[in-house]
Amino acid sequence: MWNKPLPPPPRPVVALNPVPPPPFKSPGKWNPIPIQYWKQSQGRFFTVDLARIILDEAKRNDLDPLLIWAVIDQESGFNPAAVSPKGAAGLMQLMPGTAEGLGVSDPFDPAENVRGGVQYLRAQVDRFRDLALALAAYNAGPGAVEEAGGIPGYEETQNYVDSILSRYNDLKGPEGYGYIHFLYDYAKLICYGLESLGHDCSIGPNGLANDRTNIIIGGHLLQTKDDTEYIASVGPYIVRQTEVLWERSMLNFSGNPNQFEEVYLPFLRRAEAVWDVLPSNLPILLSRGVNARLLRSGYHPAMEEVVHKHNKDIDFLFFGTITKHRKIQLEELNLRGHKVITAMGAQPIYRNDLIARTRVHLAPRQETEMTHLPYGRICFVVNNRGLVVAERCLDQEWLEDCFLWSEPEEWVDLCMQALEDPNREEIALQNYERYKKIPMTAEMERVLDGESGVRLSLEPDGETSVMESHLGRSPPP
Repeated sequence: MWNKPLPPPPRPVVALNPVPPPPFKSPGKWNPIPIQYWKQSQGRFFTVDLARIILDEAKRNDLDPLLIWAVIDQESGFNPAAVSPKGAAGLMQLMPGTAEGLGVSDPFDPAENVRGGVQYLRAQVDRFRDLALALAAYNAGPGAVEEAGGIPGYEETQNYVDSILSRYNDLKGPEGYGYIHFLYDYAKLICYGLESLGHDCSIGPNGLANDRTNIIIGGHLLQTKDDTEYIASVGPYIVRQTEVLWERSMLNFSGNPNQFEEVYLPFLRRAEAVWDVLPSNLPILLSRGVNARLLRSGYHPAMEEVVHKHNKDIDFLFFGTITKHRKIQLEELNLRGHKVITAMGAQPIYRNDLIARTRVHLAPRQETEMTHLPYGRICFVVNNRGLVVAERCLDQEWLEDCFLWSEPEEWVDLCMQALEDPNREEIALQNYERYKKIPMTAEMERVLDGESGVRLSLEPDGETSVMESHLGRSPPP
């Protein structure tokens, strides 16, 4: 969702410096940190070791690991040394009496704390048979929930439940859709770019504002004509179009042309503007009556989210769908004796940690004949000083100085050369510096001032926001 500049001069958004995570070693080694101070620091003690702990306890207690992730994020911000003013301790903020009853001898040990916290959460789910009530009991105690006959009237508890359920739904994303992290990246990038130009902007899933211009990201996931009608009834909207188009369909809808023709195309036509990242899509959209303009991704300091590990233990990383072509290429790297990690589905919630551990990042084509540029993964990794090796793609000229690339038949060899190059990190830094010369603010300025063909009536004292559209969510009645 987006609209209207603020009167004051632009205030750039700057990246915060995250606190590097400590290693998980002997229990009881943490110095307690007041949780208020920790949250102000914007740090995250989050590692793959913790991810394994969460997954193990989720399986043991038959709970969704993403729910546990959301609870820990709310309780402690992933700080195993967090201590609340009331004495709750550790990742899942166990009170001393609760910890003792659960057999947790050291609440500052991540494995012990998560084991006890997940066990306690499971007990509340079994007791109340309702997730919202179980979360309320986790926060205020089961006695308070029973006495209130529902969620207690405490503002803290009500906000706690709402916050976790919202975070949990955001993490899950659309059912069966494994690319939510890409949509969130697009939303953040547009939001940061607008804020740096002096606009007020916010991000939210499946929400529309009637006092703003809504920017829809993920609109290709809309399911019915009613979705489009509802969005149009709220007010003007812009679409961030991220998908590869064919002449009469879309890559994602190649097996369901009716959805493209009957739902997505009318949705695009009714938009004030459609911002597309691929030049090859523009002739198709314009020929179908869509007000499409080019908006490429660019560098923004607030997108620097990855704190790189000093000792990287992953040779190659690919996050995305494993197609036939990609499988062949990745298996060839495996056969050469190197550690190749792939991430898809729920794993991308741990994506940044995987990126931090990786020496070389992979961006092969989707298929041999599908030569579109995988700009989403390339831009995010390069923005975070990672070294990317891609196969030659269509429309890559604007970005090709920021990553290594070759023809598909030479790609595996290039990956090996990059891995073995002693100047690998220096090359990554050089690519990062080149990418910084493509600022997202400049890209946004071009599309907003009409240079790219988008002409909007901007009113003073307005606000802006960005929203993501998720699959299969019905509009409000």
